[in-house]
This record gives sequence, C-alpha cells and structure tokens, in this order.
Amino acid sequence: MPVHRRLALVAVLGLCAAVWARDEVDLSETCLALAVVQEPDVDVEKMKQALADLEAKAKKRLEGAKDPKEVVKRLNEVLLGDRKVSYLSNKYWRDSTLAASLLRGLGNCLSTSTLYAVIGQRIGQPIHVVVVPGHAFARFDDGKVRINIETTNGGVELPDAYYRTMGGWTEEDSASLGYGRSLTAREFAAHLHSYAGMHLKSVDQPEPALAQVEEAVRLWPSNEDYALQRLGLLYATPGRREDALRGYAQLHEGGRSPEARVRALLGIAEDLQARGKHPEALDLLRQAFHDAPKHVAATVLSSMASSYRTLRRFSEALLAQDLALSAQFQPEAADYTTLAIYYKNADLLDDAIRCLYHSVERNPEDWNTRLILAGYLIRGKRDDEGWKMLATVEKPVVDEQFYETNMAWFYGSVGKKAEFLEHLEKALSLATTPDILNYINTEVDFDPYRDDADFQALVEKHRKRLAE
Repeated sequence: MPVHRRLALVAVLGLCAAVWARDEVDLSETCLALAVVQEPDVDVEKMKQALADLEAKAKKRLEGAKDPKEVVKRLNEVLLGDRKVSYLSNKYWRDSTLAASLLRGLGNCLSTSTLYAVIGQRIGQPIHVVVVPGHAFARFDDGKVRINIETTNGGVELPDAYYRTMGGWTEEDSASLGYGRSLTAREFAAHLHSYAGMHLKSVDQPEPALAQVEEAVRLWPSNEDYALQRLGLLYATPGRREDALRGYAQLHEGGRSPEARVRALLGIAEDLQARGKHPEALDLLRQAFHDAPKHVAATVLSSMASSYRTLRRFSEALLAQDLALSAQFQPEAADYTTLAIYYKNADLLDDAIRCLYHSVERNPEDWNTRLILAGYLIRGKRDDEGWKMLATVEKPVVDEQFYETNMAWFYGSVGKKAEFLEHLEKALSLATTPDILNYINTEVDFDPYRDDADFQALVEKHRKRLAE
C-alpha cells in the first residue's frame, strides 16, 4: 500500500475507534470514516454538506406529520422521490456505499438503506436497517409500530412474509446473524465495517481487511458471520491456514446458527477441493446440503458442481449447477455465467453462449462474463464477434488475481501461448492459497499445455509456496 494510503487508513481507523467507543454509534461518522476506505478519493466535505442539507430538508418536510405512516411517506419523498435516487441491482462495492446514493443518486439495497438509517438517526426518527439473506431494507420501528421500507422500490411497504421468501432462516440465525431484526446502530455499524473488510480483501489489502473485520467482531461479538469472515481471511494468510481450519471445525461443531455451521463446513470442503481431494469434499458437501437452510442450498450445490467438474463428471456438474440456480429466490446474472461454464464442459456450447448473452443482458458491466463469452464465441467459430467482445473487457479495480487467472484462461483456450503464460505468471504471483493450483490442475481448457515445458516450469516455480 502506498505510504499516503497507509497514513490515511491509520487516520480513518483512529476516527472509527473514537466514534465506536461510544455506547451508541454515530452512523454518519461511521459512514464518513468508511467512505475513504472504499473510495480514497471521495469528497468527504461534499458528503457532509449533502447530509446536512438532507437533514434540514427532512426536518422541514416532517413538520406536522401526525403518525408513523406519514413520517415514512414524507421520508420516501425526501430521500428517494425528490432526489430521483435510482436502484442498482449490481452488488459492486461502488454501489453499496453511502456515497453512491448520497452523491451519485445510484445505489443498491445496502446503499439506499444506509441513507435512510443515517438520516433517521440525525433527525431522531426510529429508522433501522434490516438484513435478510442477500438483501437489506429499512424499517420504521419505535417498539410499537413497524413499517418496512423497501428502498429499492420507492420506499413501498412490503410485509415480513415477503422477505421470508428470500430464505427460511431460523430463530437461531436471527439471533446470531441478525436476519429479519431491526438492527441497532451498533449492529449496523458492524455490518458496514464487515463490508469494508470484504472490499479491502478484494483489492489485495488483507491486513487492513482483517482489522476491519476484527472491529466488526468487537462491535457485535455474537455474530458468527463475522467469525466466518475472519477465518476466511486467516485461511488466505501464509502460516495461518491450519488455524483457520481449526476455527471452521469448532464453529461447525459449536455454532449457534445453522447457516454458520453449514458455511463452516463449506470452508473445510473448499480446503479439500483446493488440495485436490474432491471425493472427500463431496462427502462433506452432501452432509452440508442435508443440513443447509434453504437460502444456503444453492451455495452448497454450486460447490458440489465444482467438484464434479474437476472430476470431469460433467453431466453431474451441469445438473448440480442447474439445481443451484433453480434453488435461488432471484438468480443473479453471475449464476447464469456459472451455468454457462457447465454447459460448455458438457459440450453444449450453443446453450452456454445463450446463457452468457442472458447474463450480459442482466448485467452489462460484468467484465468476466464478457470475457468468457468472447472465448466461447471464438471457439464456436464466431471469431469477429468474439474479438469484438474481448475489446469491451477492461481490467477491474478489484480482484486482480481473478482477472489475471481468467485472462490466462481466455488466451489459453484460444491457443495464444505467450499471452496465456504471461497472465498465468501474474495470477500465480498474486495467489496466496492453493486454490489456483487445483484450478490449473483440473481446468479442461488447459489440457493442451499439460506436456508443455514452459507451462510445467511456471507452475512448479510457485507450487511449493502455495501448497504449504
């Protein structure tokens, strides 16, 4: 990390510590502190002024409001309607921050719900954020009256039963992970802190990411999702893999949340997959599927599909991934991209291309889907279309290893050896876990290079470090 960024992060963490030391967290200060973690160039002063303006406007608009429904109606006008804030379904870090809905007028469910909670706290209204599997919304909850506020749909009120359809979480999940509850400011600050940690991980800053997650644990120590996130970061830290695996085992055996116990088992299974032990991984995944809450079943099935694909049991892989997509409440664009890969492996290239175009239509911004589509089009003898699609792919600001790995796949799959090895070298250099070795060993499209001396030497150069 450049020196100026390290110093900025130290200052941010110091500000966070000062804010979060209080019993009641100031969500405005929390979001302003975290804003520069995810967007170092964000204009914090502009955010402060925008918040002050919205606070004043909300206070004025609420004058004379006689009941909670009228309060919510007027807040919807101030925060969404008057400002024409638009909902984005993409779950990118860029769309999840307060700055997205506050400054850019475009935000996903987390960003727009954060805006409600921040303004609600500033004007003394009991507005809380509620998280459910894969989604967040706002809620007016004064202990007597509860009004759900669907910020992705103009603030319309939807019943609790609607959100229950997103996942059949248990009371234990609600107690530990917070599903369906009106979160306190402290709990929601922990959620934001955790989200910042995930962002830092994606931009290859593991130590600051761990610091953020540790703070989330401190704020909400009983939340087992943060324990899982911490273990995932430890797993990717050289020398800490065994500590992480012991933590997964302990959480699987003693966790209160059924979801957390299953996800801990998934962590152990993923380690087996990374080491090439797919039959053993499948044994654990079958147990995980048996125990999984409805909203986690798709994740387990997708992991099973990955092992079947690696074992070259392509028909079973395709079936498992198709079921994974069907098990979701609202499949996302990336789910169709994953399904396309399994169609390709099952020699159903036309179906794969169809799925990829469907995914691109749902999320035109996804560079990875367009990259895969470019490769499949070229393989399908649609070269001009494929190379034009490749020209639309730009390197993302996050997940550099993932980008380099997939660029290696693209060039390898279309027979460009020099470019294939160049990107594979970059991917291997960035990797810190053995997952990439398992991918290289089992990727069908790397078969033409198995006996290539340059390819073998490159992999061996990194094998010992990654396998430890």
